[in-house]
Amino acid sequence: QQGQHREGVPNRSLADYVAPKSTGLKDYVGAFAVTAGLGAADLVVLGPDAAGIRALGTPSGLAGVASVAGVTLRPAGTFPEGPRRLEVDAVRDVHGTVWTLGLREVTILRGPWSVLAELPATGISDDTAAAMEAAAVTLLEHAAYRGGAVVHFALDEDGTFAVTEVDTDSRATHVGVEEHTGAGILLMRLRADLGGALPPTAPKGEGWIIEARLLAQDPDRGYAATGGRVEVISLPVGTGVRVDTGLRAGDVVDARLDPVVATVTSWGHDRSQALERLRLALERTSVVLSGGATNRTGLIAVLGAPTVVEGPPAPRWYSAQLASGALVPDSDPLAVVVAAIEVYEADLALA
Repeated sequence: QQGQHREGVPNRSLADYVAPKSTGLKDYVGAFAVTAGLGAADLVVLGPDAAGIRALGTPSGLAGVASVAGVTLRPAGTFPEGPRRLEVDAVRDVHGTVWTLGLREVTILRGPWSVLAELPATGISDDTAAAMEAAAVTLLEHAAYRGGAVVHFALDEDGTFAVTEVDTDSRATHVGVEEHTGAGILLMRLRADLGGALPPTAPKGEGWIIEARLLAQDPDRGYAATGGRVEVISLPVGTGVRVDTGLRAGDVVDARLDPVVATVTSWGHDRSQALERLRLALERTSVVLSGGATNRTGLIAVLGAPTVVEGPPAPRWYSAQLASGALVPDSDPLAVVVAAIEVYEADLALA
């Protein structure tokens, strides 16, 4: 892991989870299969919890479970941007122990991509937060689900909420939860998947986590997709900062399929410290793509906006700011330098 964790949280590698031969313990090695999607519904039966995945990971299955469980379901495409968007990470083992790991705010979105994620979510009553986490537990219990899932919610202004979907995949959402709790969430999910027992009590979160998605999108061109070859990538390190990426110089980003260049996560004792650490980390980040810019400067503009600094913005705030051009930042100095070099090299080639 590239980022330095806070004091008391170790930086683990794969070797930390391999049992020495002398222990006599079995190790398990996983593998990924890449598919265009054809036949994916049939391949899912190979998973350790095919029934649970079908019950929560498909629209028809989720509708059936929600109806029986008494949980309000409202698919994501049936309402405008208005409600706040929130998520709960949950893990359940075969013995019936269920963990919920806090309520995460993901209201600032760009299409399907979360721009900023914040844990814990603020401005939500304890009763409402508890009810949302209880709904996540109820869904997993009624589906007899085994493993980890992310339950997505929409929260209206009047305090009513509904489940929009359940993500049964293992996505980058574990990053913030790991930094918030200090626990290896993927390890816990794997333990539950393999039939092991979770500890009876879920780990408690500490401090504040804010995540930013560095995307191959250009703020100066209406956040149009860019991508291309990674010419330069220099990512920040520092106290309370974690960076997750699989890219290095020479790799290619296809922004039409997946525009995420990196996820930058900050931890702070409070929200203001986490915001400041994230802003400084992004200021120290340098990424140059052959196809154009990233949204780095746009993220810095969002983090510096008074509405964001003072508290979570209203659901329509981000889209309104983009439409008005209020979040178009000043020219990125690195981009200006790169452009000047390209012009110079082009002129030199003609000489």
